[in-house]
Amino acid sequence: MTVPDPVHTESTVTRTITIIPQWDEDGFPDGYRMPLHTEVCLNRLCRRLQVDLEWDAIGRFRILHVQPDHPLTRDEHDPFSDDDYDRLHTILSNPGSGLARYDYRHLEEKDADVDGMTGATPLDVRKEVVEGAAYTTWVLWQWAQAIMPSRLRQHAADTAEPGWLARLMIDGDAEEQAFAITTATTRFPGEPDLIEPSLSMLRTADGSVARDAIAYLDGMDVSRESRLLRLAGQTGVGNEFAGRQILMRLSSENELPGDVLAVLARRLPLMSDVEQFAALDLLVTHRQFDPDTVDRVRSLHAAAGEQAFRFDTYLNAAETPSDR
Repeated sequence: MTVPDPVHTESTVTRTITIIPQWDEDGFPDGYRMPLHTEVCLNRLCRRLQVDLEWDAIGRFRILHVQPDHPLTRDEHDPFSDDDYDRLHTILSNPGSGLARYDYRHLEEKDADVDGMTGATPLDVRKEVVEGAAYTTWVLWQWAQAIMPSRLRQHAADTAEPGWLARLMIDGDAEEQAFAITTATTRFPGEPDLIEPSLSMLRTADGSVARDAIAYLDGMDVSRESRLLRLAGQTGVGNEFAGRQILMRLSSENELPGDVLAVLARRLPLMSDVEQFAALDLLVTHRQFDPDTVDRVRSLHAAAGEQAFRFDTYLNAAETPSDR
């Protein structure tokens, strides 16, 4: 892989790096490792870095590996202390670091008040580097956060397989789920093996990811009723974000099959207040006033105490002959 060299101010200067993929015991991507041997200052007075950087499978910085015989050093080539390494890890793990605002020219304009940094904003800079190791901190952060993550994420998306995306949908954190559904939409639209993982993801996904998952499911080559039934079955699972998105999607239908409405009615006791309001509105709109549903809503009304009012519209509609 060829990438820009952050030590050089000319944008045309590049270098070729080696990326070593990592795999878990099931053969799925687990991360990337990159050996880095580089200068950290152009005058060659700084000690050369020999480290390995590691990112997770979607390109998020994970850890810095330092070789015992090549420790990182501060001014006068004093080795980093354990506290220095801890601080460096914290800095390198922060994609929003203020170091993004500074390029290498700031490091070349040395100022007596702050090691290796321009005097323009010394207090801000001091908070962003390991004391006495501004060059080293800046260069490593550029590799850890500015240069590699987007490239690794794109590589992960380009080489992803449905089985791994399914794993991320089911077991991944919010960012992994977002990556999985975006990649699935782009590379594997309508993939049958991703139907159940996409549905499973609705149990934990936040609002935007839930919306994307619903849109992905809409592209599946299954019957309309089957899609709607599966979506309805994911309401009341403890994720109000997804529940709201599902009910908004169902409300966009001019007609809802009776089986879909029956599923919503059965799941009413499991829903949050917000989901119940939306589901009851759908039941009224589509005149789902069968005895089982009416009895279920009456039971919920009786047990709701001060919140019973949210069932009134449905019960009033069910008792009005013209609405039957």
